[in-house]
Amino acid sequence: MAALPKELQYNRPMASLPSDTRMSQTIVRPSNGATFAGDGNIIQFDLPAHSFLVPNSLVLNLNITITPAAADQKLEMRGVPAASWISRVETIVGGSLLEAVSEYGRLYNMISQAKLSADEKNSLYTEFGYGGGGVDGLNEDNPTLHNLNGRVGPTDSGGGDSAAGKFAVSLPLGCLLSSCSELVPLGHMGGVRVQITTAQVAEYI
Repeated sequence: MAALPKELQYNRPMASLPSDTRMSQTIVRPSNGATFAGDGNIIQFDLPAHSFLVPNSLVLNLNITITPAAADQKLEMRGVPAASWISRVETIVGGSLLEAVSEYGRLYNMISQAKLSADEKNSLYTEFGYGGGGVDGLNEDNPTLHNLNGRVGPTDSGGGDSAAGKFAVSLPLGCLLSSCSELVPLGHMGGVRVQITTAQVAEYI
């Protein structure tokens, strides 16, 4: 007897939440600082120990700043700029490490290259950091194929007048929590921490 895939089993009741359920947006700031550099810095996010987490709501919002260190140096970020600076993402629950994803930025870039079309990348132009949000004329306002695979950064003209390339990104954070198919009961997990380790600058600049 043939069985229908679950997506076509229309006789199954749809999951629903109680009518008095409330949803709120929570901003979680790093618990160990506000500004972090590359080359192995650790960023820790301690999620609130109450209510439930909607898995696909886990988004990392931040400002990235890159500045040339030498005269006539031109900087370019490789891969997905919003993620290329990340070396490792760890999910820690109750003090125990449940998941660790190494080479995170490279993995994010590989999945983006394999799964996203040029049109989809274009729609995520500023969120993924391919362009927009820059200063000193560093914006790439017209997306093209070449600037959907990295980002052109600032250049030092040699006169000591290097411009800091600062731009905002919004990255859906792929990890164990965001991969769950059901709501995550944060209040019953004994403390949940997402820990990010920054990559060596030479790996993405």
